[in-house]
Amino acid sequence: MSSTNRVLAGPPGDACFNRGVQHTGTPAGKTEKIGGIPTYVSEPPSSSGAGGGEGKKVILYLADVYGPFYLNNQLVQDYFAEGGFHVLGIDYFDGDPVHKHTEADFDRSAWMANAKKRAGEWVPKWFKAVKEIYGSDAKYCAVGYCFGGPHALGFANSDEFVAAAFAHPAFLNEDHFRTIKKPLFLSCAETDHTFPLESRRRAEDILVEVKAKYYIQVFSGVKHGFAVRGDPEVGDEPSTSSKSSSKATKDKPAGEKKQKRPPSAYNLYIKNNSAKWKEENPGKKQSEMMKEMAVLWKDADENPNKGREPKPKKKKSDSARATVAKDAASSSPPPSSPGLASSDD
Repeated sequence: MSSTNRVLAGPPGDACFNRGVQHTGTPAGKTEKIGGIPTYVSEPPSSSGAGGGEGKKVILYLADVYGPFYLNNQLVQDYFAEGGFHVLGIDYFDGDPVHKHTEADFDRSAWMANAKKRAGEWVPKWFKAVKEIYGSDAKYCAVGYCFGGPHALGFANSDEFVAAAFAHPAFLNEDHFRTIKKPLFLSCAETDHTFPLESRRRAEDILVEVKAKYYIQVFSGVKHGFAVRGDPEVGDEPSTSSKSSSKATKDKPAGEKKQKRPPSAYNLYIKNNSAKWKEENPGKKQSEMMKEMAVLWKDADENPNKGREPKPKKKKSDSARATVAKDAASSSPPPSSPGLASSDD
């Protein structure tokens, strides 16, 4: 271990206790007790096939100071569940999240100290109870927001997990990054009072030093809290919030096969007719076959659009081209990616 262990992500500040924008929607999950601890449970759709085969895919959701039952957090957990994950959000605030305190003499420091102590004691025994339900062969991932960041990194140091992620974290030191064993996804804001630019770059330096697998995503124009409590009506915040969530679950853990998309009617037409065409046109190139088959496809009985006029292509405006280019750049990780909004968390 290094002789230095500087703070890289500080404690939640004033902005973290500003509720930001509460989103709208109907949560799909339910409240259960796991190991005697209140937990938000959001299960994947039955059609997703989650839980079959080699084990379930489980995300441990480690919430910010608003807790897993805050509507915004519930909706994010439901979003993950729609992707085929069993999502479990531990309430380490024990029904006492920060937004319930509106009293003028609220002792925030005392509340935070009690919450940290409780979370440190509850998270390990809660996960033990989770394993009794979902099995030791499940593929466990952890994602932490602000207060939950250090717990996500703690799990990234465990061989029982396949990956971990955080967004705008708090309470992190250098050693949190030195002990990483599993792929880590870091979703960061350009402006972050708890995890500023200097700290983010130092964290990356450490990840390089220890040869960790990691992927860093940084959004311009947003602040700490964007991934959970961003304003859907302001600037880039809606897209950055959704991209942060989608990237956390988009890439597959090592060894997990990606489901193949079923072949289209056109693909099947080419497959079923290419051998006959080659037999009738010996010596011709593959490119010639594809051109001719494309022409034949227009009037083929297998074509579901046979006889219909093709839709005219719309000319993209300059702004549309810019948006497409921006989205492509922000959502395309390098091959080694491990993958996993003014609001202020």
